[in-house]
Amino acid sequence: MGKPRDLANVVATGNILADGAVAPAELTGVNATAAELNILDGVTATAAELNLMDGVTATTAELNYVDGVTSNVQTQMDTKAPVAGPTFTGTATAPTVNASTALQIGGVAVTATAAELNVLDGITASVSDLNGVAGINSNVQTQLNLKAPIDGPTFTGDVTLPDKIVHTGDTNTAIRFPADDTVSFETGGSERFRVASSGQLGIGGANYGTSGQVLTSGGSSSAPTWVDASGGGSAQFTASGSITAGDPVGITSSGAVKKLNPIFGANQNAALDVALTNYMGVVYIGSNKIVVYYKYSSTELRAKVGTISGNSISYGSSVQVNAGTVRGDQIDIAYASNSGNVIFTWSDDGSNDKAYVRVGSISGTTITLGSSQVLASNAAAFNPKLVWDPDAQRGFVCYRESSIFQYSTFSLGGTGNRTITLLEDSQNLDGNHYMGDAKLVYDTTADKIVCCFRDAQNNKLKYVAFEVSGSNYAQGTVLAASTDESAAAEHLYSLAFIPGINKVGLVYSPQNSSTYDQTFRAGTLTLSGSAPTTITKTEGEILSHNNINDYNYITLRSDGSGNCLIAYDDDDSTLPDKIRAIVGSYSGNTFVPNVLSDFTISSGSNFVYPHFIHTDSTNDKFLMFSFFNSGQGDSTSGYVCNLIGSVDDLISFNNWIGLSVDSVSNGATVNVTVQGGINESQSSLTVGAKQYLQNDATISTTLVDDRLIGISTAATKLFLTNGTIGIGPTGYNSN
Repeated sequence: MGKPRDLANVVATGNILADGAVAPAELTGVNATAAELNILDGVTATAAELNLMDGVTATTAELNYVDGVTSNVQTQMDTKAPVAGPTFTGTATAPTVNASTALQIGGVAVTATAAELNVLDGITASVSDLNGVAGINSNVQTQLNLKAPIDGPTFTGDVTLPDKIVHTGDTNTAIRFPADDTVSFETGGSERFRVASSGQLGIGGANYGTSGQVLTSGGSSSAPTWVDASGGGSAQFTASGSITAGDPVGITSSGAVKKLNPIFGANQNAALDVALTNYMGVVYIGSNKIVVYYKYSSTELRAKVGTISGNSISYGSSVQVNAGTVRGDQIDIAYASNSGNVIFTWSDDGSNDKAYVRVGSISGTTITLGSSQVLASNAAAFNPKLVWDPDAQRGFVCYRESSIFQYSTFSLGGTGNRTITLLEDSQNLDGNHYMGDAKLVYDTTADKIVCCFRDAQNNKLKYVAFEVSGSNYAQGTVLAASTDESAAAEHLYSLAFIPGINKVGLVYSPQNSSTYDQTFRAGTLTLSGSAPTTITKTEGEILSHNNINDYNYITLRSDGSGNCLIAYDDDDSTLPDKIRAIVGSYSGNTFVPNVLSDFTISSGSNFVYPHFIHTDSTNDKFLMFSFFNSGQGDSTSGYVCNLIGSVDDLISFNNWIGLSVDSVSNGATVNVTVQGGINESQSSLTVGAKQYLQNDATISTTLVDDRLIGISTAATKLFLTNGTIGIGPTGYNSN
């Protein structure tokens, strides 16, 4: 039923109740007064909400206890701990704990007083820190007072070490105890000094020297060494290359010392099929190979390939180059670097003195020849000289035809093609050529050919350059020599291209009447202009021996760095013939010698001279072939092939100073036994025998003039009676 007022309104509409009002008395069973019913005025709660009070016996005061509660009471109570046996999580905070019985932690009673517990107040150490005192059985400070500080400790009594004391931050420096009663000292990871059980002193390990030796200082940069008290002659140097103890060493141009290398080879005439002949040509073709071209007999010219290995040469089979006979020394050879072919030229004495050119291709040590090409239109042609122009890829050969100096040029086929095509033939060069040895050289900077020859009218040297112009060679302006070159014989001058200054170098010895002048001159030829090219000559004296016939068969060569070797024969009639050498380089147009050497390869009185020097660019060495006659220490005359090494090889051999004491690597400090010292790094010596430095850089009892080293005092000991050996001009002349 609806609310009483609604009901009253319904009755009123039927005139049951006036104005719809209902009095409490009109409601059956209602005893409430109007005031009591008016309590419900404004109540919005539902019956279900009012029924929550059904059964509530709590008083108003009790219900008021929840006044102010902001969230579920049970939820809040669940987060609280009971008074009896509470269990806390997190950090428990309390003001003062007053326990009527012993405080327990984990069931264990805490008996420490508050004062004792307060000792921990301010402790920041971790558990592991506090555990560090575990096992301490006495006062820590008392124990610490018995220990030495790390910094500047002071010890009493004996200090015991297992093996070594190592320097902080320098673990390869130590004091060690390698054995009982022995102490050693190490630096740089190596033992330098030790004192053994009997007080003996070891240098560099258990090296106690021998009885009677003395300790010699190595200066500020090297260890001391034991030397014999009888001499004590030693000095320190820096090693250039590796050196083995006992090696002969010499000083290089840089002031270091280098193990001596062989400067001369053995007699090669058997391998070359050469007997008594001085007619020969040699050319270096790269890849450790040379081609040797020589007169084998009066009718035959031969050639063969030689392979360089270390300081020796092995040869392949020879091939005959010509057909017919050979006229004198009129042969020459060149290498066509573009095609890898070798070119031969000669004059044939049995064929109306015709001049020929022939090409051979190289495969291993085999030479395969093409057809011969005659020059000068079949006319008689003498002394043909040959050069290859790699820029124009042409051959150039000059020769004397009657009294006219002429030239021919030709081209070749490609690699393996041995066909010769004449481009120019019988071209006039000069009308007064002397019948002798013209010199040809190719200037790789100017790409021009330079020719030096003698004028038959006044015996003066002349110079002229050639360059390709169109399809032919254009001849430059001929430079006639001054009077100081009067009558220079054909074997007394030489040309070579000099890298570094990029000019042609010149050496010669002037001749005066029937005797040689006593000077040796060197200079440069500078090319300028084009078609025609002019030549400017600059020169100066480099030697003057004041000795008749000192200079003969002069040859100049340069290595790839511009270092020069000048070799010549000293054929003075009063002394054994010798090959001498000058080593130096050009400073601008001036030749500056740094070694004036006398390398003796003869022991007889007949002639010996260097015919050919070539640069072995692969091995950075000079290669020299020298002719010698009988009586030169060999039963057969012929050629000796000399692998004479690099410039530093020559300098160090000339500057021999002593014998190495140590075995060292390149750049290390080495001790050298010098004059007055005893070197103990020898073997198999004959006691009391004199020892000489040999051409192959070994030591033996074989006599070599001016190269006495010393006398052996034991099988392993050599007493050096000579220091630097006088093998240069001063030593030579003084003997």
